[in-house]
Amino acid sequence: MSSDEVVVVPARWGYPLYHAHAAYVCQPGRTFRDVTHIAFYTGNEIKREVPRILARQDHVLFTRRNADRLQDSSSPVEVQLGHLVEAMIRAADIPEDTAEQVFLLTPHSDERTLILAAPIANASTGRHGQRIAWTQNQRYLLLTDLLAAPATTAGLPGSLAPRPADKPWLAR
Repeated sequence: MSSDEVVVVPARWGYPLYHAHAAYVCQPGRTFRDVTHIAFYTGNEIKREVPRILARQDHVLFTRRNADRLQDSSSPVEVQLGHLVEAMIRAADIPEDTAEQVFLLTPHSDERTLILAAPIANASTGRHGQRIAWTQNQRYLLLTDLLAAPATTAGLPGSLAPRPADKPWLAR
């Protein structure tokens, strides 16, 4: 296990899908470090729920036929994937006939899902004082740093500190 235990992902669509399906779905082949939890960044904040990763499967084919095949498996993870594929196709959350990478996660009501006291607001600003996204691909944090629950991303290690808009010479 690496020392980076949490991946923070941009999640405009992923966060609602997490609440609906207890899963995170992204493009196949996307690389991730070995992590135990996922945190969701959307709406200029890291959301309170930090679910535990139960399983990860790359190149999951989203077809009804594959859903049936997975549900007939002797593997509990494949059975759960099969039910997820079926549910996401039925809800039109994922287009049929696509391959995706899937993380099965603890639901928001599960005791293994960590709940921060409050969302962590984005404090990142650009050279001219404009707000910039805290993450656009993914970022990694130690679980202990995330659980310290600073009020803003400026309190997270490796975060961009907010730059005063009236002092552009401080911008690097």
